[in-house]
Amino acid sequence: MKRSWACSLTFVLFSSAFALGCDDGSGAPGGTAGAGGGSVGSSLVDDMEDGDGSIPEAEGRVGAWYSYNDGTGTQTPADGADMTMTAIQPARGQSAFAASSNGSGFTDWGAGFGFDLNNAGTTRATYDASRFTGISFWAKAGAGSTTKMRFTIADDETAPDGGICQEALAECDDHFGANVILSEEWQNFSYRFSDLKQDGFGKAFPALKPDKLYGIQFEAEATVTFDFWIDDIAFVE
Repeated sequence: MKRSWACSLTFVLFSSAFALGCDDGSGAPGGTAGAGGGSVGSSLVDDMEDGDGSIPEAEGRVGAWYSYNDGTGTQTPADGADMTMTAIQPARGQSAFAASSNGSGFTDWGAGFGFDLNNAGTTRATYDASRFTGISFWAKAGAGSTTKMRFTIADDETAPDGGICQEALAECDDHFGANVILSEEWQNFSYRFSDLKQDGFGKAFPALKPDKLYGIQFEAEATVTFDFWIDDIAFVE
């Protein structure tokens, strides 16, 4: 098994970003640096401005941010520790907080951080995002960080919780996603669900199932130093 689970602002036109956002394995280009947020036809999942470690409860979504790793290196926040938002210095327009994690020294598969979409703390369930066509977020890398980040969305076929892939056969956790190439400047990244692909190490499935989503994750591969920052995540119709 690869890993375990534990405001209206300036916005890049989503239709244009989608045209550029298809993953070709080398990473997706972003929009422009500046203030982000929701847009017409979008549903803001988390703008991080409350500073806490949970996504706002809205439209049936509930969940907490967490970090996770392969146990061989050092990550901040540590795996299992409460995760809160980090102040952006200097602020990105009107955005003062973002989700961030950094680390190094991992030698197996690496480390990551993310959140569940329907988990009130007792039962991890799926979230129906079928009315949306994709997702967007703002991201950057800190100084000295690798610029390659893997963005993934877990559904009931790739997550062990769904009972479809077999964890004992190392089939699970190969979530649909995209390789994102960051810079030290904030950029907007937008992806259609239909453009996301599996990495290829687990059981293959035809496509992401937007009506059966468990959560969203951002990952660094092994042997690198990473410092990833994520802001203003939104589903887009």
